[in-house]
Amino acid sequence: MAARVTRDQGIENGFVFQGYEYEGGVCNGCEYIWTNGGNILDPEDPTKVIIASPEAAAGLETERSMITTGTSPKAVL
Repeated sequence: MAARVTRDQGIENGFVFQGYEYEGGVCNGCEYIWTNGGNILDPEDPTKVIIASPEAAAGLETERSMITTGTSPKAVL
């Protein structure tokens, strides 16, 4: 929706988020991963890292696409 509004209304930045390499960027990255059905740690065994999944990759690609499509400014990084 932000991409459409950006395009249709001529708005420069349709969506901004914290993407820098710090706690805020990690929190936002987690939200994209979780929204796509991925996870970082195994819910059954939190000592096991399970981020290498198609769902996690799809979430991070969604986050990346916000910048590559121009919906979000590169300055979020």
